[in-house]
Amino acid sequence: MLNLQEFQVQLRLLYESKVLQRHTGTRSLKYDQQKQVILVQCALQGGLTAQFAVSYNETFQEPQLSFRLFDPAGSVSFDLDTVQWPTWFVITLDTAPWDPETPWFTVGCCDTEQVIGTGGEYLNKWISTYLTSWTA
Repeated sequence: MLNLQEFQVQLRLLYESKVLQRHTGTRSLKYDQQKQVILVQCALQGGLTAQFAVSYNETFQEPQLSFRLFDPAGSVSFDLDTVQWPTWFVITLDTAPWDPETPWFTVGCCDTEQVIGTGGEYLNKWISTYLTSWTA
């Protein structure tokens, strides 16, 4: 678990660390300090593009990964079967507090602490597990 203040500090540090900027699949990156979200556009297999959002889930007190998929023509895609997701991802379709008008897929936060462990640079471990370890 990660309290909101610690998440905000670690989110800024994650952005400043350039970890996401150096990630192979990253095409663009935006940090919105006011909304406390990092938006990462990544290339995926099959010519797909994903826009990932790293935000905070206040209910679970955990980082939250949300995403939208785009086909090679740039149209929004709702076909989750076109991507090889980690087998433990539980994905739902929802809206996001920072973008309530747009549907986003969301990866469930349950058992996050068991997946990544505790302590240390929690958000860095989380981003490695939830995003950079499986995107190319």
